[in-house]
Amino acid sequence: MPSAWCSSPEQIDHAALPQRPLTFGCFNNSAKLSPACVELFASVLRALPAARLQLKAFGFADAPTRDRVVARFVEHGVSAWRLSVLPPEREPHAHLQRYREIDIALDTWPYHGTTTTCEALSMGVPVLCLAGSKHASRVGVSLLSQLGTSDWIARDRAGFVANALRLSAPGALAAARDGLAERFRRALCDGPRFAAEFGERVRESWRER
Repeated sequence: MPSAWCSSPEQIDHAALPQRPLTFGCFNNSAKLSPACVELFASVLRALPAARLQLKAFGFADAPTRDRVVARFVEHGVSAWRLSVLPPEREPHAHLQRYREIDIALDTWPYHGTTTTCEALSMGVPVLCLAGSKHASRVGVSLLSQLGTSDWIARDRAGFVANALRLSAPGALAAARDGLAERFRRALCDGPRFAAEFGERVRESWRER
């Protein structure tokens, strides 16, 4: 289908917060922070020594789990003070407001996010992903391709880090965020268009049958 996805996230104010250190974020399920994913994110942080990383998930309601995640990043050369590992929010609105505290979202690998990617984009936060060969590692590819931001998709680990470096440049980041929430709504939140395309595909299948 031309419109591969249709999302309907809550629409709230997504104005940027005051200046702060460049902050990456990932609000995906903590189980998706695989060893390979931690290594990938750590590579980005090592390439940008002044940057921070904010993680938030239901699993981080448990303090020992938060400590273990921090320790894994430390093993990859990232100082603990550069990480902010947060428990879940009680209210959806408060959860979405957390996206105002991050500049660029990093998608998990090899299991991409779906809801979290749509949330970030709807809040005007660019998302970087690493493409894989299976469905679980190509969801972000589908979403970003439909949005017209294929340049945020990396084909290998080096490309993922390079995309982070390129997008984090002040001018590039401002341009990427400008109008992103509205572009997301036009590309991925058009329910009537999605329904019409789906209906046509059903009719085509019936005619072929």
